[in-house]
Amino acid sequence: MARVLSIQSHVVHGYVGNKAATFPLQTLGIEVDAINSVQFSNHTGYANVKGTKQAADELWELINGLESNDLLHYTHILTGYVGTSEFLNAVLGIIRKLKEVNPSIIYVCDPVLGDHGKLYVPKDDLCIFNDSATDMVPIFRKDLLPLADIITPNQYELELLLVVVFPRRRRAAGLYTLAPSSVPNYFIPLHLHITGHSNPFTTPPILPDCSIQTQQDVWRALDQCNKLGITHTILTSFYEPEGFISIYGCAALTSNSTPCVTRYHLVVQKFDFYFTGTGDLLSALILARSWETPDDPMYAVARAAASLQGVCRRTFDFCKVLDHCTAKARELRIIQSKLLVCNFNATSTNAAALTSIVSITSTASSIDTNMSNFVRSIASITTTTTATATATATTVVA
Repeated sequence: MARVLSIQSHVVHGYVGNKAATFPLQTLGIEVDAINSVQFSNHTGYANVKGTKQAADELWELINGLESNDLLHYTHILTGYVGTSEFLNAVLGIIRKLKEVNPSIIYVCDPVLGDHGKLYVPKDDLCIFNDSATDMVPIFRKDLLPLADIITPNQYELELLLVVVFPRRRRAAGLYTLAPSSVPNYFIPLHLHITGHSNPFTTPPILPDCSIQTQQDVWRALDQCNKLGITHTILTSFYEPEGFISIYGCAALTSNSTPCVTRYHLVVQKFDFYFTGTGDLLSALILARSWETPDDPMYAVARAAASLQGVCRRTFDFCKVLDHCTAKARELRIIQSKLLVCNFNATSTNAAALTSIVSITSTASSIDTNMSNFVRSIASITTTTTATATATATTVVA
């Protein structure tokens, strides 16, 4: 059985951080030990937030207690929001320690730094980041990323984390021109707005060290992550023209003792609704699905995205009938979406039609079989009846 140590934020009310990750992981049969980097009354999208941040020495005290009882035997580590560079350095030491205990442990890193060109910043005495987030970027770059097996940054976070690999370019109206690619698109008729913690603050944009504007830029960035030793990099949100969001992935695998790299591209329609905690939920689901199908990274991420779509749809349906949609009403309906997290039931009349229009090309035969099953499954939770879909991936020998 998989056993995860999850280090990220906690809220008493609502679903972000560990509150968004723990129940879905447990529902999928994974044991979760949660350590909270902060403990807040609610997420920062509310008018008021109260709570405390955990210090680095307190984190080590918890780890020492686990070690004294021989409880440091984990199969996975999951990290999300970390509030200070001091705490992040403590997390780094803990990851190294756990890798000594279990060299095969899988580290899933969600580098929560910012989104939409802005860093997460303080609000009154409570901080999303107590230090400047720029102080944390070098720690992620130099120390954490080389230890990670799976990373799940959004577009801005990936730009921040990578050193200069291609010139900065001016962004026109926030749109990105897609360059031709050898990896065709994989379109799923989902309405999905992937985001992490809410960011109600206004700060000057921070210019990243690299600029990801085209599909070619994406593949170059993901290839750089691969060269750092990261097994599977998932760019969880690349904003396309006309309201689409792309999820890109690059995974280094071994097939019949031969190293190879699998690249894939999922396109989803942006849901015109602001969610909180979806990034935390997606990272947890990717961990779980990757554990189930370690040799099929695209299938794992597609299933995670499908579950997230189900949660988002249920949350939206709950809110759309309300006269006034408050921050409380917008909380993810995770408990109510248990079956959508656990599995998919191909009961929709769309299933056969959707399967018939999906073309799958890959040198990995397991993707063909699993993606066919996935398409039948996803049809049961999508509300689009006339959508078209194209599913593709490429696998190349490294």
